[in-house]
Amino acid sequence: MRVQLELSGQGWTGGWQRPVWVAEKGMFGISDEADPMPAGGLLHAAAMVYLGEAQLGIVAQNANQGWIPNTVFMAQHYPVPPASLRWFLRWRMFE
Repeated sequence: MRVQLELSGQGWTGGWQRPVWVAEKGMFGISDEADPMPAGGLLHAAAMVYLGEAQLGIVAQNANQGWIPNTVFMAQHYPVPPASLRWFLRWRMFE
């Protein structure tokens, strides 16, 4: 038996312009009045258990999504997908 824990993250800074959804055109655009997006970041975590050829795991993607104002998403899956908690079971069927 083997246990594996993972923690990763990503961050951004630089004051890039936050895009604005233009419903009439069905696309994103940059507004001259838009405030630059402040520095921020996202955290990802995973825990996996290996039992021989079997692997059981749980993954928390974008775990801190929406906890602070600069990690909120403006539309589904843009610029990052929302927070999710997923589990999986893998079994290698060969030697």
